[in-house]
Amino acid sequence: MRARQFIKNDFKEFDYIYAMDKSNLINIQRLDVKKKYVSKIKLLIPEKDVPDPYYGEMEDFNNCFKLIDIQCKKISANMLEIYD
Repeated sequence: MRARQFIKNDFKEFDYIYAMDKSNLINIQRLDVKKKYVSKIKLLIPEKDVPDPYYGEMEDFNNCFKLIDIQCKKISANMLEIYD
């Protein structure tokens, strides 16, 4: 698995941009200087940060994965409804 920092070109590349927490959301929003992409940028879990399991136990990683998995399935289901 690989990760990288969000870059300005990503606004053009992706239709939806999800941040894991409010801090990352704010950093991404700051890159949108002209506010052209406001509707694309969202928290993965509305009004809630995905907890960072880095300093936790394996159970914390598993719980984090479950939260992300559940929300991604909800997003996918909503996309299927929109495009059906």
